[in-house]
Amino acid sequence: MKVPELLVVIAKLAILLPVAILVGAGVYVACALVGHEVLVWRYGEDLAPIDDTLPMILAVRISVVVSIAGAVFVFAVGCWRFFLRPLRDRRRASDAHSDERDRDPAR
Repeated sequence: MKVPELLVVIAKLAILLPVAILVGAGVYVACALVGHEVLVWRYGEDLAPIDDTLPMILAVRISVVVSIAGAVFVFAVGCWRFFLRPLRDRRRASDAHSDERDRDPAR
């Protein structure tokens, strides 16, 4: 890999990684808010009696798992768009270019 190509890869990762982290954090906050509202709806305004019980632990763990899954999904889609799709498009362009040379006997 040449140095300019390596710099492009590093720049793409420098963009993609913070975006994935921010999406994961946003999903975590959204899930935590929804989980809190569900717990308030189910157990009332005072949630102190259910601290360190299964419903509270599950609400926090589900928020964490969903946020990690969201961040991984964004990172995977970003990698596909930034790295794999341009390679596929380049291959298609080179295949189309080679097809033109095969059809044109003057070249």
